[in-house]
Formats: sequence, structure tokens, C-alpha cells
Amino acid sequence: MAETEIHAREMLFTMGTLDLYYDDRNDVYVAANNFIYYEEGDRDARFSPDVYVVLGVKKKIRRSTKPGSRRRSPRSFSKPVRAARG
Repeated sequence: MAETEIHAREMLFTMGTLDLYYDDRNDVYVAANNFIYYEEGDRDARFSPDVYVVLGVKKKIRRSTKPGSRRRSPRSFSKPVRAARG
């Protein structure tokens, strides 16, 4: 998960803010820190963004995201959260 307490709080704040922003939409998935697999069948072809948004998919709890298994790729956005130094 996060490297520092500040990083964890920033991730949770960002995810919570995006959840509230998209609360009235059932076709927007907001998540954090889970695997996204980008090549079907290759378990090593993955990354885990701090926080991300996927448009055009059902809002539900997932263990991972596998865009390669979908007929069309959803639009998505991911943003690494940087902890402040000091």
C-alpha cells in the first residue's frame, strides 16, 4: 500500500473525493492500489496505481481489473499520489 502515513491519507482522500464526485453514476469505477492486468494470460503484465477511475464499467467491488478480458477497453485515468517530503 502506501509508503508513508501521509501517502496513505492522500490516497484515501483522493479516492473518497472521486467516489463522492461520481456517486450518482453506476457506470464509473473508482479504486485504489489493486492490480490491473493489461495482457490476458500474462500474470506478470500488471501494475497497481495509487488511485484510478474507469468510465463505462459497472460500479462494484473487484479483486483486480482485467481490461484485456473486455470486448472494448473502457476509458480510464490513473494518478500516482506523491507523499510530501519533510
